Amino acid sequence: MPDCAFANSVGCGFDTHIARMANRSAWKGRFNRVGLGSLIYVLYLVTELFRYRPVDLDICIDGRNYSFQQAWMATISNHPYYGGGMRIAPSARGDDGLLHVTVVGPMQRWKILALFLTVFWGGHVRMKEVSVFAGRNVHIRPAAPVPVHADGEEAREGEVSAWIEAKRMRVIGAELGE
Repeated sequence: MPDCAFANSVGCGFDTHIARMANRSAWKGRFNRVGLGSLIYVLYLVTELFRYRPVDLDICIDGRNYSFQQAWMATISNHPYYGGGMRIAPSARGDDGLLHVTVVGPMQRWKILALFLTVFWGGHVRMKEVSVFAGRNVHIRPAAPVPVHADGEEAREGEVSAWIEAKRMRVIGAELGE
């Protein structure tokens, strides 16, 4: 698996799918030219909400295993924010020596829209379908191929492993599946 580094977040699932669709869209350039570039993500959120199929995820955090059926996404964060100001991991701090994991489990499609609105102030972590963890070593294994991002940039599909090494420069490593 190829190595890469990320500063803020790495993850997989629906959020990555939306970013991939928007970034590959011929419409993005047109929206950007008129100052409405962010709307392309909302457009794809609404249209892909009915096409995307959540996937089962197995996640190992510091040796503890968790399974999620029909998860929408999982993100590993070293910072509270991603995607232009969304507080995906409100309790994350870049200097706490931990990776913060946010998993969106089974959720009705209409409720994903509510999650999207609440993520801007971190309110999504109070939803029963959202699980939050912290640890130093994280491995996410999806049951089916899902898109993976590193700091919002497309990084193939598959498994994700991330860790923090002690007594070293605070650079986070990740292995991204092919």
